Amino acid sequence: MPVYLAEKLKQKKINYFITGIDTNAQVISLAKNEVGNYQNINVVCYKLNDLVERFDIAIASQVFHHLSPEEAVDFLKTAYAKVDKALIIFGFN
Repeated sequence: MPVYLAEKLKQKKINYFITGIDTNAQVISLAKNEVGNYQNINVVCYKLNDLVERFDIAIASQVFHHLSPEEAVDFLKTAYAKVDKALIIFGFN
């Protein structure tokens, strides 16, 4: 997803910096291979709660099937608190 977003933003001549996060180190390793030489994309192995940065926009994709209802509520509260403009969620299962 970060590469797809980067390409779309580049086409529209929009400056960007993308941070991709996941709690699974194997997923991050695969993602680092995918982003390759994109200087404006960083992927890191973190839990959302551990990030101190704020973001303009956050996209949560395919997250909620891993969480209990209580964890999902906590995730949403934390994500909402870390964004300034939009929180986009998709992939509910």
